[in-house]
Amino acid sequence: MLSLLGRALLALAFLTSAHQIARPEKAGDAVVRNVTMTSQIAPFALLVGAFVLDASSLDLVARFGGDGLPLFYRISAVWGGRAGPLLLWAAILAVVTWFMAREGGPAALEVRIMHVWVLALVVLAWLLEPFAAATGGQGELHPLLQTDLMVIHPPVVFSYYALCLATASVALAGVLRRDSADAIHAAQLHWARAGFVLGSIGIGLGGLWAYTVLDWGGYWAWDPVETGSLLPWLALLLIVHVRAKPDSSSAVSASPAIGLLAGALAFHATLVTRANGVWASVHAFVADGEGTLADDPYLRVLDIAELTPVGIEVTSYLVAIIVLGYYAYAHLRRQQWLALAATGRTSMLEAKPKLAAGLVLAYIAVGFWIGSSAVFALGLALILLVVHGDSENPPLHWIALGVLLMLYSAWFWLADITQAVTGMVPFLAPWLLSPEDENEMVAVLLPLEDTSARTRAARSVPWYGGTAFLLLTWLLLTVEIDGSSLEAHEFYGAPLIGLLAIALTLYAWGHSIDASRGTALVAAALVT
Repeated sequence: MLSLLGRALLALAFLTSAHQIARPEKAGDAVVRNVTMTSQIAPFALLVGAFVLDASSLDLVARFGGDGLPLFYRISAVWGGRAGPLLLWAAILAVVTWFMAREGGPAALEVRIMHVWVLALVVLAWLLEPFAAATGGQGELHPLLQTDLMVIHPPVVFSYYALCLATASVALAGVLRRDSADAIHAAQLHWARAGFVLGSIGIGLGGLWAYTVLDWGGYWAWDPVETGSLLPWLALLLIVHVRAKPDSSSAVSASPAIGLLAGALAFHATLVTRANGVWASVHAFVADGEGTLADDPYLRVLDIAELTPVGIEVTSYLVAIIVLGYYAYAHLRRQQWLALAATGRTSMLEAKPKLAAGLVLAYIAVGFWIGSSAVFALGLALILLVVHGDSENPPLHWIALGVLLMLYSAWFWLADITQAVTGMVPFLAPWLLSPEDENEMVAVLLPLEDTSARTRAARSVPWYGGTAFLLLTWLLLTVEIDGSSLEAHEFYGAPLIGLLAIALTLYAWGHSIDASRGTALVAAALVT
């Protein structure tokens, strides 16, 4: 009976979510909104109730529950299987969507997108059969889940991921409507701030759990699941600090793309946790199947992408990452096109089509030579942005990011020195072939001579340094499939942390210490 009720509630959650997507004009009705949210929460509520009451007629309860568990541990047992966390995530998304929806009018596009996420999670959970009848087998809750922290840590983390998806949904809706970047940034900012706060709490609780339970002797060891959860937090950090950057128009233009990446990275964090055989992690409570031997993590994902519930689930995360990543790229392309149209300039692809095509083909060849799907995909997006940029004034930020990608690839054993240097050539060529700018070096040296310029440069460090740290952390995660490397994270991340400390010091000085004296003090500190 309980199994039948659970399946009926899953069907109801599916139907109400689909109704909100297909009939947005009905979404403004308060009764419809409340019924939809209630139906989307109901499967999770029933599963929690089954664990609390030890309804051992359900297979999940029989395998992970037990009347000998304390009440709170019975709740944490809900995340012991694969389906429980998905129903939790869907329920939290339902609440966030309820707050996002407006009364008295049709559902905004971002609300419909949120219902798409809820519907997808409900379908994935349904495939995993959370309400399957018990078959007679008995199990026990994973010992690492039998802690007080694991009662509250997963709900906080999934609330953080839900707010990342809210940020991405607002950004995606704005991109599809072709809203201005300023409007999209303003609309997504409060969701990003809320996600940043909850992410800080969730990551902190995870570190405390690791310290008290795993006996690492510390709060953070760059375990793949820890690292994966940090990536969307770094993306939200960039959104929150957009206005801190001097001449923030370029940062605002990129903000919707970063919002989309925050959602993609939330799915990526879930992929890291739930794709068994891809990343080795102490957090793998929901593993199924056997590991594979591919060196590339995303190829490993494809190896386990069979037509099974687990394979469909893992593949769905990868598809969501690709879709959100594509729209992030499409937004950046459109912003470049608008900037060129406003100034009457032409792109390299229009002015020098043979050179542009040659650079793209050259990078594609290098990308295949390197053999990393992560380096290939990101580098291809960057080189396309370069060739769609100003033909006379190539976009230095994309060029610099492409060069940094190649440097990181060499440092993190994704490419050898020859491959990395060859990969830099397509990015550096547009800059080397562009007309010489006599003021370029003056602008670089100005912060050493002018206090106001020094302060502006210091305010730019969180934006550019955060981007570099996000790229560094993600690429390191792609090579840590068989275990994390604490030394690599500390060695390569320390210079960026040091740069941030210097920037904060320079900003705090303001005009109280002149530029020449400040430069001397920083140089002396670095030498000593």
